[in-house]
Amino acid sequence: MKSLKAYLEKCSPFPWTISGAHPSTPWLEGNHALAINYVRYKLIMEAVKRYYSSGDSVLDVGVYPGTVPQLFREYFPGSRDYNYFGVGLGFNNAFSEIMNDYDVKLLECDLDPRLKLNGKRATSIPLEKEKIDFIIFTDVIEHMFDPFYPLQEINRVSKLGATMVLTTDNITRFGSLLAFRRGNSCNVPLIAGNLFYTGDWRPHFREYSRDELYQLLQWAGFEVLEHQFYEADFGQYFVENGQLTKKDRRKLTFRGRVVDEVHKLAVKFVPQLRDNHILVARKVKTYEEMLATAPKVVSEMDEWISQRQTFS
Repeated sequence: MKSLKAYLEKCSPFPWTISGAHPSTPWLEGNHALAINYVRYKLIMEAVKRYYSSGDSVLDVGVYPGTVPQLFREYFPGSRDYNYFGVGLGFNNAFSEIMNDYDVKLLECDLDPRLKLNGKRATSIPLEKEKIDFIIFTDVIEHMFDPFYPLQEINRVSKLGATMVLTTDNITRFGSLLAFRRGNSCNVPLIAGNLFYTGDWRPHFREYSRDELYQLLQWAGFEVLEHQFYEADFGQYFVENGQLTKKDRRKLTFRGRVVDEVHKLAVKFVPQLRDNHILVARKVKTYEEMLATAPKVVSEMDEWISQRQTFS
């Protein structure tokens, strides 16, 4: 199999994955999602190679913009024989047509029902219990107001022993330390967050530490098989003249180079300061077992305090 780098240098990105002008990320303009997130997709596909078996049914939670289905179809030759389901919101015609060509069955549902943004939408995955073998849940959980509900739904529709690949931002990253040093928050800036926006695409509600992710997955009936902190190098790769290239860090200012060198040393010796997580987990509890043993959403103070004592 050719490398992901070689594939990216020849592939045709979907038009909607090409970044336009944006005031907060001008350096991304003209680049496309597969290159912008090269490191993340490389790690995801390495996990797919290790754990996916031909014929497995796949559930891609947060399927838009379709980059993982594209990789399954075009890059990973052992994955042609599958049932592939993609969960999301607000699919347009162009996206739906391409996904249909890739044999992806799109399932529209809102897996954050506690937000109550649209009462007419389905709030559970429209699949029967214990149907799915392999789950892709990448860079989605940080966008959920209630991260536990989608994990419960994933459990419900997955077979016992199903494997899930999950990626998300790391709250303990080096950038958080820099923010704290300046007296700033490590959260999304108020104006860029969900405070003033309620559309289908949702900004980050919360980011997680490794222990918090382990805890959520355990409550949801999953056992973590692998975890890795990694540096995503977001937006640092681009394809130019048919070559995947990384930005030249020497073009940084002197101060930028100093910060960059300190950053590289810090994340080399303290992995917890890297900016992202990738986990592989396996379903080890049935849906009924998970519901019986997991924390519940409660509305009474006494119940809440009691549950905190039980699960702390």
